[in-house]
Amino acid sequence: MELRELLKRYEAGEREFTNVEDLFNCCLDGMNLKNISLIGADLTDAYLSGANLNYINLRGANLDNANLNGANLIKADMMDSYLGGAKLENAILTGANLSCACMYGANLINSDLSYADLTFTILHNATINNANLIGADIRGAAMSQTRFYEA
Repeated sequence: MELRELLKRYEAGEREFTNVEDLFNCCLDGMNLKNISLIGADLTDAYLSGANLNYINLRGANLDNANLNGANLIKADMMDSYLGGAKLENAILTGANLSCACMYGANLINSDLSYADLTFTILHNATINNANLIGADIRGAAMSQTRFYEA
């Protein structure tokens, strides 16, 4: 499914999409994609800066190197997703499910991860500066060389 078709169907009220493979390097900056389901979607290098992604289902999705700076991801389900090198500066991830996600080298500066599920998440070499981790569950998370400053 191409981006144009997805947006057309989204505007028509559809919220669950399958076989979404052609979204890599797409630009969805500032889009309102609340409650959408993109399970397993390929959003590698996508631009989602400032997007409203509350309650989005991105289980198993590939968001490697995606730009999610300032995105609203409250209660997003990103279990088993790939977010290596993702830019999540100033992102709101309150209550997000990031369990078993691969976030190697992710940038989480000034992000709100309060009450997020980070169990068994791979956070090697991530930057988590000035982030809110109140109530976050980090049991079993792999965090070697992760930088925590004022978190």
